[in-house]
Amino acid sequence: MRSVKLGYNLPANVLRRVKLDKLRFFVQATNLFTITNYTGTDPQVSGVDTNFGVDVGNYPTNKQLIFGFNLNL
Repeated sequence: MRSVKLGYNLPANVLRRVKLDKLRFFVQATNLFTITNYTGTDPQVSGVDTNFGVDVGNYPTNKQLIFGFNLNL
């Protein structure tokens, strides 16, 4: 799972009461999991021509979880 983003827009009737045009909440996740038969730490490793694809003990890609909101006044 490389990247996924879920969001929710508040309904217009709720926003009118607080005098907003748009309010959207979201959560975004990156690098949650990898489905593969690869036994090393990260199948998306890079390298020079002589060892491309060999992880040589590199750390796996970081996972990220981001929360946020978009607001239009």
